[in-house]
Amino acid sequence: MTAGLTAAGAVLGLVRDQIMAGYFGAGAGTDAFLVAWTVPEFASTLLIEDAMALIMVPAFSRALARRSGALSGEDPVHALVRGTLPGSSSPSGSPPSS
Repeated sequence: MTAGLTAAGAVLGLVRDQIMAGYFGAGAGTDAFLVAWTVPEFASTLLIEDAMALIMVPAFSRALARRSGALSGEDPVHALVRGTLPGSSSPSGSPPSS
């Protein structure tokens, strides 16, 4: 699903750029817009997405290590997912009620 949404986003970005080039042409104004668009887009990717990966990978590694050492009780991986993903506050093993 992630790959499909990523591909759809790339296609929509291409369509956006083609429409903008059709309306405004190539020039200093469109170049300025594209730079102004690219800088915050890159910053959000760097600061939000990469930072989440930097935080979540060690957290999942620790949860998996605790899972292998735990004899009983709540699954640490499920607890981590339930604590970090929105709408996943249902008890372990049961789907959220609607």
